[in-house]
Parts: sequence; C-alpha cells; structure tokens
Amino acid sequence: KPLQYLSNCSCTSVVSEAMAIERRVEEIDALLAYYGEENVSSSLVTATLASPGGPWFVRLGLPPGEEPCAAEVAVPTLEIQLANDYPLGESPPTPVLHNFTLSPSARAELLSEMVEAYEADMEVGILWGEMCNDRLSTMRDMLRESKEMSPDKDVSASDDGRNGRNGSKVRSFIPPSGKYGQPIRHFNEEIISCRENRRTFLSTDPFRPPRSGPGELFVAHVCECTRFEHVQTALAQLLFENKKVSKASHNMFAYSMTLSDGTKIKDNDDDGEGGSGAKLAMLLELTKVDNVLVVVSRWFGGLHLGNSRFKYIAQVGRDGLEKAGLLK
Repeated sequence: KPLQYLSNCSCTSVVSEAMAIERRVEEIDALLAYYGEENVSSSLVTATLASPGGPWFVRLGLPPGEEPCAAEVAVPTLEIQLANDYPLGESPPTPVLHNFTLSPSARAELLSEMVEAYEADMEVGILWGEMCNDRLSTMRDMLRESKEMSPDKDVSASDDGRNGRNGSKVRSFIPPSGKYGQPIRHFNEEIISCRENRRTFLSTDPFRPPRSGPGELFVAHVCECTRFEHVQTALAQLLFENKKVSKASHNMFAYSMTLSDGTKIKDNDDDGEGGSGAKLAMLLELTKVDNVLVVVSRWFGGLHLGNSRFKYIAQVGRDGLEKAGLLK
C-alpha cells in the first residue's frame, strides 16, 4: 500500500507538471500575439524564443505614434520569474522591472500590486504587462505636462490611472488571462464613482451544463438602466468589485433603454465569446424587456460546448430576467 500510494503521488505530480507546462505554452502564444514576437523572449539581451521553463522577458513598447520619453534610456522590460507550479499553484511568479524610470517607492508599490493580483490558476503575463504599461503611460503624461506648463504653474498628477481626452481620470480593467480574447475596458472614473449611478443586481444561481468540464459555470446578472452612465457603472461594479466575476472567461452583455426624450438605445458585447452578445440582444428583443442590462458570466471548464453554449447563454439570461420579475 505505501508503494502504491507513492506511485499514485508520482503519477499525480507528473500530470500536474504536464498541465502546468501546457498552460505556459498557451500563455506564451498569447504573449507573442499580444506584444509581438520581437518583444517576448527568454533573455534580456537576445531575442531567444520564450520557453515554458522561463524566465520570460516582455519588452513593453510604446503605443502607435507615441514618441519615447526622454527619461527612458532603454526599453522598459518586465521579467517574469516562474514558480515551479505556475500557473496552477498558490505561489506567484516573481516580477522584476528592468529600465523602468520609477522612484524606489513607486517601483515597490507597482511590484507589490502585481504580486497581490495573482491567484492560483491565473496567467499573469498580459495582466502584469498592462499594469506596467499603465504606470509608464502615467509617467510619460506627467513628464509631458511638466514641460508644457509654464514655470509659475504647479505640476500635479496622480499615478493611479490614466487621463482621458477631456482630462477626466480613466480606470482600466485588464482581464486576468489573454487566451479568451477579452478586451481591456476603460471607464470614466467620474462616472463610475458617482453614487447616483450605482446599480443593484439580481444574480442567478450558478448553472453547470450537462457533459461540461468540472469548472464550467454560467451566471446572469440583471439590473435596471435608464441611461448610458448606468451601464458603465454597472459593468465597473461587476468587474472591479466582484472578484469571481472579474476572473470569468467571458462577461458578455446586452442592454436596451428608452431615454426621457424617447430615444431608443441598445447595444451588446461578446467579451471574446463571438456571437454571444447578439444572442442576449435577441433575448431582450423577443421578451420586449426595456431599461435593463443583462450580463452573463461564463467560466470555461475545459471542454468545448460547441453551439450549445449559445443556448445556455440565452437560457441563463432569460432566467435572470425572470428572477428580476421582468418577464410578463
């Protein structure tokens, strides 16, 4: 029995290691697609192809058309030193910042935020890269503003977010994984922090489809919305305040509302699950429900559901409308 136990443990360890390597290979592919092959490698100085064993070096380039900052003497690069059981284990990778023009306190704060963002079964490459890009963008904005302002004016800027075109603060949501095709979402801080815009949600119980993976779940969230600011704030509430929802593989949604002047506004979003937003929009059309936002969160369980997934998305969305008492 002891020998059998050791044999079982050994097999389990081999399977876990194989799963971790497979996940790392998928994450490397996502990093290459997102940042470009020339910016992801296993060396700080050479373009060596990134390997599953790590470490990974991600060179963080400038947005299209943006000039480099004078303070940047070399390309800012994020090094990710992988833990043995990454991304399946509890131990986070170790981030190292190269060529970042940051004060010691700002550097320590950014590194701390990156480590705290990690949870078991989470890929952090793109998440950490965009956290760094956000900080670099803020730093560049501050330097430009300091050059543009006259000497008799004070230079002040916050480094906890980026500025929108009209000078308003922007808060960005970065998906925990890049492999599901979810976009990075930007929210106007003034809008989403307004108490009057906050929404109250009704959520369905988790639904697990038959013959699906062990982690496969669908949950619908429904709330009343009568103007676009409500939609923005509701989405921000789910993504920034609900830890489980923020880690969903997809948060597809649709909304429909009639403004006080009679203008009809409706839209939908797939959040990487192609065609799902249109299914929810069709649901609102068929049920004739108005002034509502319906969000369906999906956690992918590892087994592809084919076209059946659209049936489940619409079913769970309808359950949400029914639970909210919106179906006649």
